[in-house]
Amino acid sequence: MKLRQPEDWGDEAITRWSSAAARRAFEEDRLQEWIEEYLQVPKWENLGLLRRVRAYSVEWPAPELVLLDRCDPISGPSPSLMFPKNIQSWERDVLAILERGIDVDLMPPLLVWVKPDCRLNLADGNHRVAAAKRLGITKLWALVHPTPLVG
Repeated sequence: MKLRQPEDWGDEAITRWSSAAARRAFEEDRLQEWIEEYLQVPKWENLGLLRRVRAYSVEWPAPELVLLDRCDPISGPSPSLMFPKNIQSWERDVLAILERGIDVDLMPPLLVWVKPDCRLNLADGNHRVAAAKRLGITKLWALVHPTPLVG
């Protein structure tokens, strides 16, 4: 599948909610605000996670590139996951990401937390990780929260 260039996406929200924008928000000391706004965007709204992020407000570390092999999904088509999804709707959403194309710097960063075994739980970004893995991408930008955001 051919990756489209960002200028072909026609969606200015992509740049506002990109990993590059998150890194800039960190540099400007407004990452918490950026995350809260991001979680309210109607396209991918996650108010449950927003409540958790607000409840566990901390000094977020700088966004970092994480190995996708370290990331454990909490949502997907498996019934054993915390938030199981219907396979048809899951595939539709992953394919939509693949059709739009993936640019590591322009995708929103993952929201993850470190588990005791040093693996990462994906609080936000399960579809993006699935799409990236299908393309052989091994790293994505992530915001790593020091405490569990879900559970």
